Amino acid sequence: MALGDAIGFAGMWQDVSSNETVPKMTWRDAEKELAAMKPRLDAKRCHTFEPSEPPSDDEYDYMQIHNVEHYVSEMKWHAKLNSHKEAVLDHIDAHGHGTMETMDLVEKLETMEGDHVFPSFWLFHSPGAWDDYRYGDW
Repeated sequence: MALGDAIGFAGMWQDVSSNETVPKMTWRDAEKELAAMKPRLDAKRCHTFEPSEPPSDDEYDYMQIHNVEHYVSEMKWHAKLNSHKEAVLDHIDAHGHGTMETMDLVEKLETMEGDHVFPSFWLFHSPGAWDDYRYGDW
C-alpha cells in the first residue's frame, strides 16, 4: 500500500519499534488519502477506516497518526493472509475431515505465523483459535 510508504510506516507491526518509521505525512493528510482510496479499499473488501477524533489538546496531535498506521498494518496483514487463503483453508479442511491431526494443523499454522503470513496474536486469539480462520472475513 503506497500510503504506508508515504507516511513512513512499513505496515507490519514487527517493524514498528525499529525507530525507522518516522511519519512523513500528517495524520490529517493520511486520513484524506485513505478517504480518497475508499472505493479501491472497498473493492478489495478492506475494513472501513474509522477516522480519529481531533485531539482536545494540540500537544497530542502527533498521536493521531497511530490510528492510520494501525489501519495500514491491518490491511497489509489482510492482503498477505488472503494471498495464502487456499493453503489455510486446505489445512482446515483436512483437519475437519480427519486427515490431519490437530497438532499437525497447529504446526502448519504456527509455521505460517513464523513466515509472517499473519501476526502471532491472530493465531492465539482465543481458546480454540484455529477456528477463527474458518469464520474469518477474507
